[in-house]
Amino acid sequence: MAALLNVPVINANEFNPGRPDFKAEFGLLAEKSTAGDSKGIILQADFAASLGNFTHQPGRALSATPGRSGMREDQWQKLKELQFEYVRLWLMFPLIINPETKKETFGNVVMANYFSKYSAITQKILVNYPFGKHYRELVAKGKWTEAEYLDEMGKALEYFKRHYPKIEFIEIDNEPNASGEKPAGYYSTYTKACSVIARINSKIAAGSLLGPTLKVGGPTLYKLDVTEFQKWMDPFLSAYAADPSPYKRLDFISYHQYLLRENPKVQDAEIYKDSPARVAGERAMIDAALKSRGLPVVPFMITEGGLYAGEQPEPTPSRDFFIKAAGQLALDYFYLNQPGIIPYRWTVDAIQPVKALFVKDGSGQWTGEPRPFYHATLFETQLPAQRYASETLLDAKGMGLGTLAGGSPRKVSVLVWNYQWKNTAAKDFKLNLKNLPPDFISKPVRVKVQAVRQTRDHGAPNLEKDETIAPARNFSLPLHLGPNEFLFVELSVAN
Repeated sequence: MAALLNVPVINANEFNPGRPDFKAEFGLLAEKSTAGDSKGIILQADFAASLGNFTHQPGRALSATPGRSGMREDQWQKLKELQFEYVRLWLMFPLIINPETKKETFGNVVMANYFSKYSAITQKILVNYPFGKHYRELVAKGKWTEAEYLDEMGKALEYFKRHYPKIEFIEIDNEPNASGEKPAGYYSTYTKACSVIARINSKIAAGSLLGPTLKVGGPTLYKLDVTEFQKWMDPFLSAYAADPSPYKRLDFISYHQYLLRENPKVQDAEIYKDSPARVAGERAMIDAALKSRGLPVVPFMITEGGLYAGEQPEPTPSRDFFIKAAGQLALDYFYLNQPGIIPYRWTVDAIQPVKALFVKDGSGQWTGEPRPFYHATLFETQLPAQRYASETLLDAKGMGLGTLAGGSPRKVSVLVWNYQWKNTAAKDFKLNLKNLPPDFISKPVRVKVQAVRQTRDHGAPNLEKDETIAPARNFSLPLHLGPNEFLFVELSVAN
């Protein structure tokens, strides 16, 4: 995990990233931001101004549904190119334990295929563990005893840890606040799950199970805003702080972020989609709650996120594929400016095609042909690990031209996007890459520009420049981005 840094502390009542002084007061943006018209604008990436390594390597965390697509080989090859560090997988209780007969089917072919294939293309696995959901269905209704249930859930998790030792993170339940559950009820089963996981960790410590100690997190909220923070996150943290159990663990906070409205009865469903800067204060807001209870600051995992959470029309309007991609980049930018937050991609093969990385063919089967969402993810993974200062042209809501710059001694890259939600503003600007590393000054330089344009919502990105130029200390090029378009500029020392 990335080392956690000191961050500003704010009160939940102060959490309003849309107000003009928010970013300046809390210092949550690392780069200069400039509002206004884009005509005549020059944006610079300065490769003499290192910001240290990225707080996490963007684009390398995926939340993957269990085998809906069948996953053709061309998809697997494209997924491998993303070099995942984290993949979130779901432990599907009905597939591994019959709730009526209690028969164990831990080796179920669907689950085996799902876990084994993803295990092969990631460094670490996070498991969504549906502990409380089935406890309420079976134990609370008298169908199983608590002892039976704890034993079976422990055996199931141990089986998967033994077969897939990359499992490292256990997320308790999924979106309990969307199912009518109350924080007290959720926590009562959360702490029971911790006791089960403690038994497995004792076996890991003894050497009878391979892989890292299991880390535990929750409450896996379906959204996070001030209202949900007060209704759910605060009570959850209070319950955890007051719990005397020696087995309790809270190694990370998990939640989902689709920029959903706070009050659906009175607000437009899309009201926050044009406000990615809203997420800029999540680290500080939750850290304040942790510190006020004497709890340690822990990482956050946003195990689902993006612009689209619910059903979308079929066929999906073509521009939504670009909104999904550029909007994810905008969200990732604000998360990268906060320490210890890892946003996961949702997802490879969602029921809603706008949320997917790939295209469906005429027969309804998923292919490995990429959507803009895939290219946005791939471009992020191709940024070198060290981040450099780069200017942006963002309004108070976080809309407009955003940039991320990464560099190494022989390669520098800048990812640029124009997130507009449903607005139509295009941007013309000049991008300057200055103070290139020493090797660029003495050797020929290859310049490559790839762009995702609204003229095509699937297939390869446009290769708009690929040439070798003379050695250079600085490099500049004029650029145009339509609404929700993005591009990747890469300079490398020619061999």
